[in-house]
Amino acid sequence: MAPVTMTIGMPVVDNYTQVRSTIQDIRRDNEEAMHRVNFVVVDNLPASKNSKRIRRFCEGWADKAGNAGVKYVPMSTPMGTAPAKQRCIDEATGDTIVVMDSHVWLPAGWVQKLLDYYDREGHSNN
Repeated sequence: MAPVTMTIGMPVVDNYTQVRSTIQDIRRDNEEAMHRVNFVVVDNLPASKNSKRIRRFCEGWADKAGNAGVKYVPMSTPMGTAPAKQRCIDEATGDTIVVMDSHVWLPAGWVQKLLDYYDREGHSNN
């Protein structure tokens, strides 16, 4: 069986600093797993001043740093947490999907531990 891949989805509304920090932290703290990971950033306020910075981060530096690319998805409607998180899922390409807020920080190594679990135990469509 091929190793499981992961998409990390992140909805955001006008907060460049948290998106940048969280993605950089995940990459730094989970470097060994990044070749199996991609990110989806759903911007629920793409007309904001910070959205330009978020888009440049995703399409510029973030997309070129290592193997874990970042897909930027502008979504002005519908507004709200649930639709933005659902869009993260809809845009995901990984075998497994983690949707997290941009202000959440998790312990180093969490990505590899989760991928190891799914490699060992398999995954379902739940």
